[in-house]
Amino acid sequence: MKAVHFSVAAVLATCVGQAVAQPNVTLYGSLDVGIEYQKVSAGSTGGARNDWAFANGSSKANRLGLRGAEDLGGGSSIFFVLEGGLDLATGNSVPNGVLFNRRSIVGAKGPWGELSLGRDYTPAFWAMAYTDYTKSGMYGGAGPTSQIVELGLIRQSDGVFYTSPTVNGFSARVFWSNGTPGSTPTTNTGQMVGLSGHYVSGPAAAGIFYEQKRVEGVGAKPSGTNRYQGVTGQYDFGQFTINGGYSRYDPAGPNTATSGTMNSVWLGLMVPVGAAQVSLTLGHIRTSLAAPEDGKTWLYGLNYLRPLSKRTSLYAGIGKASNNNHAAISLDTGQRAIFGNGLGSDVTAVMVGMRHTF
Repeated sequence: MKAVHFSVAAVLATCVGQAVAQPNVTLYGSLDVGIEYQKVSAGSTGGARNDWAFANGSSKANRLGLRGAEDLGGGSSIFFVLEGGLDLATGNSVPNGVLFNRRSIVGAKGPWGELSLGRDYTPAFWAMAYTDYTKSGMYGGAGPTSQIVELGLIRQSDGVFYTSPTVNGFSARVFWSNGTPGSTPTTNTGQMVGLSGHYVSGPAAAGIFYEQKRVEGVGAKPSGTNRYQGVTGQYDFGQFTINGGYSRYDPAGPNTATSGTMNSVWLGLMVPVGAAQVSLTLGHIRTSLAAPEDGKTWLYGLNYLRPLSKRTSLYAGIGKASNNNHAAISLDTGQRAIFGNGLGSDVTAVMVGMRHTF
């Protein structure tokens, strides 16, 4: 009798290959890589520095995913999405080496809407995505100014997500997550709920959102509630497109010398130049502090995107995060954050790169 030998890698490759070969399963992804020059001024934690950096995921976060569906008939289907982030400099999964950290859901959809469970984007993200032509890529824009990533509100695990049907351009999203319960006796610590409304029709798009999360208590209180809300909008005039929005993050407890209510506002302009797009973004963040002065940050971005084909684009950009002595906001792109040297440190960066989607 012949000995039977097998390789786990070979078996996995065979299984993935068979899944991708099925007509209802798609392998997709985005690969984005570039070079960036960074200039960071002195701040409360260090001196000035200048660096050249390998930059990836700048215009669109790198990802690799599988999605598929099974038709049940009558307009209903079962679907799944498994999507993970990539660091092209190392080949590792990001963040924290977790596989399928961006999206991992299974659900059902039909004429009644869409229901899924797992880890996915929150309603606040979708409200911004419908009204941001940069999709939170490049310098500035809705994502960095709203601080949705830094506040940990862009995705949520252990969630139940529902999307309504679209009627005359209007749709809604709602979700609930049990989160990770805290150590306090209050059992709902860690739970999160959110909802959003969207309007997308022709050149116009608008969104509104509200989310809240139970957190460990402040002082004598056993638990508290962080609240996040805002409105967004975009309109395509043909010759140019404008967008903008406002968000407010109100953490549990009183404002302190280092943390408080954060109000953010952003405005963007995109102008087609031949086949390319030139965009200008401006954002302002004000954090209410129990100190002589509130934290204030201005975010600037000037970006250029030139498609070479339907899948491949070249891009370039220059951005800046300008902080007063009570703020330490980083300069962000699609996947990365360029941190300063603590309070009062400004960050300026210039990048060029290429992205390919499949």
